[in-house]
Amino acid sequence: MTELYSTVYALHASDGTTLWQYRLNSGKTGWANLLAFADGLMYIGVSGGQNGGTISALRAADGSLAWSQQVAQRADQAIVSRGTMYVSSSERAAYALRLSDGKRLWLHPLGESTFEPLALLGSTLYVGGNLQTVYALDVTNGAQRWKYSASAG
Repeated sequence: MTELYSTVYALHASDGTTLWQYRLNSGKTGWANLLAFADGLMYIGVSGGQNGGTISALRAADGSLAWSQQVAQRADQAIVSRGTMYVSSSERAAYALRLSDGKRLWLHPLGESTFEPLALLGSTLYVGGNLQTVYALDVTNGAQRWKYSASAG
């Protein structure tokens, strides 16, 4: 569970008591969302307004911080596979982060915002855009393989 002030809470499933809490974003106001959960880590995105935001990896067992990475583009949707997190942003970009330390591996600017879930098949990441566009990106380097625009027919 997250709140406007970017605090993450882990609650006991049987009675709702707080197991732990962690304040993200240095306590500054921001909108937090759970991006993914893998291998005992929770990946949380926090928007930072004009400054992009952060993605943080928290250990689910105790809420301790594994890493935190400043990102120029807010993280809206994510998918995790083979040690990499693929992220789409309403700020016109898709990018990949290494799960072990949050290092950005690549960034691919898009011509539009994205709010649709990501899809991953083999070595291709599919990103849906707001203007009825689908982008197919190479997961190794973010290069665009193709782009389809439904509005163009």
